[in-house]
Amino acid sequence: MNSHATFALSTGLLLTLGHLAQGQTYSQRVLADNPVGYWRLDETTVGTVFDSAGGNDNGTHNNFTGALLNQPGAPIDEVNSATRFNGINNATGSFIQGPLTATTFDDSWTIETWFNHTSQSQWAGLFSNNVAPQQASAPLLTMNADSNLFGINQAGVSAQNISVDLGAGHFNKWLYGAITYTAGTNLFDVYVYDPSVDPTGANPQHATGAAYWTLNENSNNFLIGRHWTSDTQIWGGLLDEVAVYNTALTQAQLTNHVVPEPTSLGLALAGGTAMLGLLRRRQA
Repeated sequence: MNSHATFALSTGLLLTLGHLAQGQTYSQRVLADNPVGYWRLDETTVGTVFDSAGGNDNGTHNNFTGALLNQPGAPIDEVNSATRFNGINNATGSFIQGPLTATTFDDSWTIETWFNHTSQSQWAGLFSNNVAPQQASAPLLTMNADSNLFGINQAGVSAQNISVDLGAGHFNKWLYGAITYTAGTNLFDVYVYDPSVDPTGANPQHATGAAYWTLNENSNNFLIGRHWTSDTQIWGGLLDEVAVYNTALTQAQLTNHVVPEPTSLGLALAGGTAMLGLLRRRQA
């Protein structure tokens, strides 16, 4: 086979394979799993926190300055920014509050976010449905009682909890965390991915267990960066790409958010390169 034939065949193969479905970005993969609410936390001005899921569940910044916004974001495969929460446990603590689609937590559900923890204080909440006054047993994702435990707790200071131990070394780096609840089995699953030690996402930290308590969801509101309506229990650090779903996502779906499967384009380039090498060897 001459060089012109080799070029024509290999180029045609690359063009054909390259026109297959392209790989999705992080936000596209999230949206493909149909979140009820999706807050990218990439705002550059204080005010509205936009819901990218299309449900208009927009939130509002509370006790933020512009300096806390537009921070370097999570290590995902698209340009993004994050929001910093001041972690102050009094009336000046920063948090986001907004309306939530009423049926979000009626059955199975998932909460996910990227987080970069800089200071631990009390039951620092990442996402919470504890919005009614003194409500403390709704769906949430939180740190547990001045510890390195990440997950969900039953209401009460000495409550049972289902969580993974992040260890003292988890501060000041980006981690991805998620919690799922499966209504049929009454089981929680908590996952944490650390891309700095497991870039493939194959071995997340994982904890599972049954609810020891009755979940009492709030049908109307959400909090980001706050555990409940008290002035305490404010998140200290960065949050990015917060999403909630009215289904329990599988571990495979969560892993695909963090580390996508090989794209068609990547496979096309690999296949095309291999074919080109084979044709050149035959020509020789």
